[in-house]
Amino acid sequence: MTKRTIITVATAISSFAVALAGCSPTNSGTASPTSSDVTVAQAPAADQSAPCQSSSNAVHTTVLSTATEFVVTINVTAPLCSPVLGKGVIYAMPGNGVAWPQELVKVEPFTLSAAGTTTVTFTKGCGAAQFDVLTGSTPQTIANGLGHGSLIDPAAAQQYWGAPCVDPTTTDPTTSTTSTSTSTSTTTEPTTSTTSTSTSTTTTSTTTSTTTSTTTSTTTSTTTSTTTTTAPPLLPLEYTGTADKTAGCYSGAVGDDTFHQVLGTDGYWDFYFQGCSAFATETVALDDPPGGPFANAFESPTGYKCKMSIDGTSDSTGYYTDQIGSVADTGGLIFLSSANTFTSNWNSPTTWRINCIPV
Repeated sequence: MTKRTIITVATAISSFAVALAGCSPTNSGTASPTSSDVTVAQAPAADQSAPCQSSSNAVHTTVLSTATEFVVTINVTAPLCSPVLGKGVIYAMPGNGVAWPQELVKVEPFTLSAAGTTTVTFTKGCGAAQFDVLTGSTPQTIANGLGHGSLIDPAAAQQYWGAPCVDPTTTDPTTSTTSTSTSTSTTTEPTTSTTSTSTSTTTTSTTTSTTTSTTTSTTTSTTTSTTTTTAPPLLPLEYTGTADKTAGCYSGAVGDDTFHQVLGTDGYWDFYFQGCSAFATETVALDDPPGGPFANAFESPTGYKCKMSIDGTSDSTGYYTDQIGSVADTGGLIFLSSANTFTSNWNSPTTWRINCIPV
C-alpha cells in the first residue's frame, strides 16, 4: 500500500508547525490539561488461512472525524509475517493556536498480527490535544512532529483544538451573613395596697401588672458572581498531498490516488484523481469510500469554508461551506478539472492543496 498523504495545519497569523508535516515549530508554550481519551478494540477475522504478508501490503487505514470522536480503523487483510506494535497516543498541546511543546497524556498499546480490524477511538474532551496512531517511542515531552515514533499512516493523526478545560461558569464562594437580635423587657408595676378604715367599711385593694415583650430579627444575604470564558478565534487550516501517474494516467477510484482527508475537528473531503496527461483529461471527483458516508463526500469543519487547488497551475475550486453538488455530494461527481485542452500542466507527482478559512 502506498501511503502518500501529507497533512498540515497552517495559519496566516500564527507560524506554528504541525506534527504531521514534520516541520520545525516557531511557537512555544506550556501544554494545557485535556480530558480527551483513547480506546482500542480489535476483532480478528474468522479466516486466518491466507499466506502471511508484509504490513506495507496488508495494512489499510481509514479515518473518520466527528464533533465528538476521531476514529482510526486499521484493516489487516492477511496475517502479518512480522507483527506491528502500535499505540494510540494523546499529547496535550498549549492551545490558543500554539501546538508545541506537547506533553504525553495517555498511551493505549495494541498489536497487529492476525487478519482483522483494529479500531482506535479518540474521544474528544476539553483542551487542545494531538491524536496519533503510531509505532515506536512516545517521549513525555516533544518539541516537534519528529519527536515520537512513525505514524501508522499519515492520515492517522489529528490536532484537536478543544475549548480550555475551564468550567464556563465560575461561582465565587457564597457569602452568607446572618444577624439575630433578641430583646426582652419585663416591666412590673409595684404592688399598690390601700387600706382605709371607717366605722362601717374596710376596703383593701391590690393591683399587680407584668408586661413582657420579645423581638427577634434575622437577615441573610447571598452574593454570586459569574465569569464567562470566551473561546479562542478560529485559525486558517491547510492540507496538502500528492497523486502520481502511471504511464501518464491516475489510478482512479480503485487505486492509490484516492484520498480521505480529515478537515479540522469535524470535517472531511473524500476524493480521487482520474484521467490522463494525453489531451489534459485530468479531473478530481468525489468518492464514496466503503463503510463511509454515502452521497456525502464533503463536510466542511464547523465555522469554516474550504477550497481545493492544484499547485503550479491556476486550477482551483471556489470555497464550499455546505456541499459541492447541487443535490448531493455523490461519489463520481467531478468538481475540479484541468483548464488546459491538449497539453497537461498537472505534473506527476501532482500536489493538491486544501485551504479552509473561517466563515
